[in-house]
Amino acid sequence: KDHPEWMMIARDLVQQFPQIKTVVLNFNERNDNVILGEKEKVLVGSGMIRENLKNLSFGISSKSFYQINPYQTEVLYSKALEFAQLTGNEEVVDVYCGTGTIGLFASSSAKHVTGIEIVKEAVEDAKRNAQYNGITNADFICSDAGAATETLFKQGIAPDVVIVDPPRKGLDQKTIQKSVHYIANADVLIIGGTSLTVYPAAGLIDYYQGSKLVLINKSVTPMDALNILFRLREKARKL
Repeated sequence: KDHPEWMMIARDLVQQFPQIKTVVLNFNERNDNVILGEKEKVLVGSGMIRENLKNLSFGISSKSFYQINPYQTEVLYSKALEFAQLTGNEEVVDVYCGTGTIGLFASSSAKHVTGIEIVKEAVEDAKRNAQYNGITNADFICSDAGAATETLFKQGIAPDVVIVDPPRKGLDQKTIQKSVHYIANADVLIIGGTSLTVYPAAGLIDYYQGSKLVLINKSVTPMDALNILFRLREKARKL
């Protein structure tokens, strides 16, 4: 049921803050920790915003994940590609791909990219983003990460590089158990909230077998995507 005040509030917001391009009302009647509900209503604009990253343009809907700091995101993704050392012959798999940003970012240096994402709206965005940017060597699967890697394994699609940008809870053991055989011969790049790490798949196999996670020849590059270091520095100055 519509309420006129919703539209009034949205229009007032856009009038006071013209940088707002669209306003989406999300309905969540669940009594748990899930933030967004299934139903939405676009009050102002198209329900989507557009962000540019290097020479690519990305359409982002309300339920799609996108790195909140676009300037640092470009630094982060460039460093990821530096670690990956792509030559144009690699099969790249982007797990938890969201709107397809890092996979599409890597597509010009890879033979083929497969993105895996469980949020349907994000996968639709990723497919539109590939088409919008004229990228033809990228496909996207709407599925649980573990189930999708099992399917790709059965299809004989073996990755050379796996890029993982997991949710806050990180990579759970169930996902690793389902994926470990699939990624056995690949380099795995894990992008966390504050760092980017390269793991040889052997480390993940050790974890899967129940022993302590062994990381061989790992590389870690700290990244501050949330401007935390600046805020800490400013706080220190005031002390």
